[in-house]
Amino acid sequence: MKTDEEEKEPPSKSDVSDKEENEGTEHNKSHGRVRARRKKIYKTLTSQMEFYFSDANLAKSKFMIGVIEKEGPWLSLELFLSFNKIKTLISEFFHTDEPQAQLNHLRTALTKIQSSTLEIAPDGDKIRRKSSFKGPKPDEEARTIYVENIPSHSTQESLQQIFQEYGPVEYVSLPKYTESHLPKGFAFVEFQTVESAQKALEAYGFISEDFESKNPEELQSIKSFQAEQRATLLKEEIDNSSSQGEGEKTSSSTNASSPTGKNKKKRKRKRKENMECEEDLQLMTLSVMSKTSWRKLRNKYLNLQRKNASLAKQKFREMNKPERVHPKRAVQKEDEEQEEEGKEDSVEKSSSIPFVPNIIVKCVVEEMVHDPKVYKKRIRDGLMKPVQYVDVKIGNTKFHIRCADEEQARQLVLLKDELFSEENNIISLESLTGNEEIAYWSKLQKDREDKRTGKFKTRTKKRGRTKLQEKIDSNNINTRIVFE
Repeated sequence: MKTDEEEKEPPSKSDVSDKEENEGTEHNKSHGRVRARRKKIYKTLTSQMEFYFSDANLAKSKFMIGVIEKEGPWLSLELFLSFNKIKTLISEFFHTDEPQAQLNHLRTALTKIQSSTLEIAPDGDKIRRKSSFKGPKPDEEARTIYVENIPSHSTQESLQQIFQEYGPVEYVSLPKYTESHLPKGFAFVEFQTVESAQKALEAYGFISEDFESKNPEELQSIKSFQAEQRATLLKEEIDNSSSQGEGEKTSSSTNASSPTGKNKKKRKRKRKENMECEEDLQLMTLSVMSKTSWRKLRNKYLNLQRKNASLAKQKFREMNKPERVHPKRAVQKEDEEQEEEGKEDSVEKSSSIPFVPNIIVKCVVEEMVHDPKVYKKRIRDGLMKPVQYVDVKIGNTKFHIRCADEEQARQLVLLKDELFSEENNIISLESLTGNEEIAYWSKLQKDREDKRTGKFKTRTKKRGRTKLQEKIDSNNINTRIVFE
């Protein structure tokens, strides 16, 4: 009786050959796909290098012009490995960050893909243009169009692909925000010929007369500029503010309930489809105008802002115009001012405050101080006479009170419950003694000396546009003024 192994027939030669042929076919297909992808990345690298040496880029790139003027027409390939675009393309496809390996891949790309505008040196280490750069073309503005309402995830490549339908595109400028690096919502597309630019304008229904009567503030380039200006002013206010420290960071709890598995994939796919659909709709509503029309609108906006700024300055000059004073009264007032200045100078020249023991009272609160005026008012009202100084700052949980004498300090400590209610969260109120008192007086003398010598600045003097903008905001002038 034959076993199962004995009953199984060995594979025939034809079966073996068929299997080997199938494996060989799959291997060839896989190898072919790799070659195709490699050829595509070589074309992309060569195309990017052609762009760096193109007339359109050299007309705008001070860096490239500077290098060519310094080094001559032949530039080292190593230079271009410092360009983010080239470095990223090689790193993502060939999975290497080693400089020599990246240089070899770039050299291979330029050797395999013959360029019509570039020439590589015999040693393969340098590259140059085949024809010399003769400077910017005179019709650059006529060949350029302004585009807005572009999708948020647009790239220079995607915009070039859209507009090359109307003719060869030489350059795409896609401005981005400094902080977020997201597109500002507008771009400039430069064509190779004026005719191509005209075709694009006609395709998107551009009419010069209609656009020149448009409100300049409706331009996306102006809107994004205003947004950046507001962000800059807000940042300056936050930096100059002496308010509380950083707020508490709250963490989102969405991670705990985030979708997993198939549901996550479905939602991700759905979001991608919705995004693509939304971008398609945005592309249908692209707004296009000639760069000449855009420049006229931009200049109109700038002239309006200059006019508004001039009117605002004139109004503030009128508001701050000095009153007419009788000559005798003017002389008397000047003498009084000089006398006051003399007093201030004499106080300023005194390098130290005389040490008086047992007049410093330390106050500790549970919560941070939000309004120093509240504490100053309560102390003044409770004692019925002023203290010398209340050293309290926003955001602190303790402050010091310099009393007029030892008796006033003792009275202040005894009146703790009467002066401060429970809502003020007073933990303790006590007179400083010993080393703690000496340390505070030393700090007081140092702060005074720093202030006198200019090391410590109490406030930053604002000038120019920032000062004018703050005046406008504080006086609630019903005029929208933004400066460039």
